[in-house]
Amino acid sequence: MIINEIQNYRPQGTLPMESYHALNLEELITKLNLQPHDEGGWFCRTYESNTIVKCNDRLGIERPSMTTIHYVLGGSARVTLLHCNRSDIVHFHEAGCAFRYVLLYPDGSLETTLLGPGGRPQLIVPGGVYKACEVVSDDWGMIGEAVSPGFDYRDRTLMSEEKLANLFPQYINRLQRYIP
Repeated sequence: MIINEIQNYRPQGTLPMESYHALNLEELITKLNLQPHDEGGWFCRTYESNTIVKCNDRLGIERPSMTTIHYVLGGSARVTLLHCNRSDIVHFHEAGCAFRYVLLYPDGSLETTLLGPGGRPQLIVPGGVYKACEVVSDDWGMIGEAVSPGFDYRDRTLMSEEKLANLFPQYINRLQRYIP
């Protein structure tokens, strides 16, 4: 099974990791064949496991056991929308500038953390936690995300202004920039 999963890996670029730092944002988007993401920024799926798991609490029930993406912010796309996924997501800093994350937990606690240079190299966001992020400089940044069970748009919820006002009114001003 591991051989099948490795064969399913779809590399998007051919440069060694350190070479990405020399690219500008447009070159990076082209080199990795990134597509616009509806949360902001650009992405490409790099892996989808052939191992299927049953998630009885989800629409569609079956998911790949894991999916991964490259995700880039920069230029005119510097901030993501506040959103929540039902699956756990591990974020890895890959290149470029750092990302500032805002995490909003179901109990109403709010956490801010830095991923990348000057911060941590990895960030785990449990399923059910709302998150948003932004690049911290005028340059671009790239992260990788590993989602388990694998990402499915039916498992994601975008935060609306009305929902934020009802659930967490104390954060309306602080989180407004991450609301569509």
